[in-house]
Amino acid sequence: MNINSIRNNNKGKAMAIVLTVIVVLMAALSVFAFLYVKKITSKKDVNPFDYLSVSFEGKSGEAKAVLEKNRNADIDASKIIYKCQNMSALKAGDTITVTAESNDYNLTETSKEYKVEGLDGYIKNLDELSEDNYSVFHKKLEEEIAKDSKNIFNTDIISQKTCATYLCAKDDSNKLYDMYETSFMRFDSTLKYVYYLVEFDNVELKNNHGIISVNYSDYKLLGQKLSINALETSSGYVHGFAEIEDAEAYIAEANPGLDIMKVAYTHDED
Repeated sequence: MNINSIRNNNKGKAMAIVLTVIVVLMAALSVFAFLYVKKITSKKDVNPFDYLSVSFEGKSGEAKAVLEKNRNADIDASKIIYKCQNMSALKAGDTITVTAESNDYNLTETSKEYKVEGLDGYIKNLDELSEDNYSVFHKKLEEEIAKDSKNIFNTDIISQKTCATYLCAKDDSNKLYDMYETSFMRFDSTLKYVYYLVEFDNVELKNNHGIISVNYSDYKLLGQKLSINALETSSGYVHGFAEIEDAEAYIAEANPGLDIMKVAYTHDED
């Protein structure tokens, strides 16, 4: 065998080795690509915002966004990352954008906008209050009626019911009034009606993780001395108004130039 034949034979073997390596690498890449695509396509479809609660806390202009993951058996929420750039110094009506990403789930949405609402602040409309909020004022008025009626004796309270709630609001303050109609039995077996009115100053809504509560700076029982019977000395007196119109006139005089919002309550007749 001559030198040229040996060289050609070695070149052939080298080429075969190179081709074999290329084929093996291509096969490995194909398998990897197949497994990668299979992994991607087999990820569970998830809307990440189904597992996120967004609320806002604080006063307008100073509020912050609170993001909380909802724990759910369907997925592992810890494998979703949520981000939001504008989390603080928010005011009512602002919009924030929350983005989501995950290496473990196929996200059907990656961003969502949320409007800033439910912030702490003085109420401007009675529609902002829930039944639970109203009950706070009713309870306080009932406590005041119980204390005030201790001034009378030999006279029973026959009925007591919600009558109306009023609101007079400014930008930086407000006054809320809650009224009850209470009837007392007189000595002559007739009924004496008294309209109790409590004034609540600076009523605010407080948002604690989505739970709305009310707060106020002060309150007071309004009205004049009213005798239940002909003479105060016969049974004592209470503080209130003899007619609804008298109470509403007081509210109007105490809040000149302001609109008076009103919610009236109806009751089924016994």
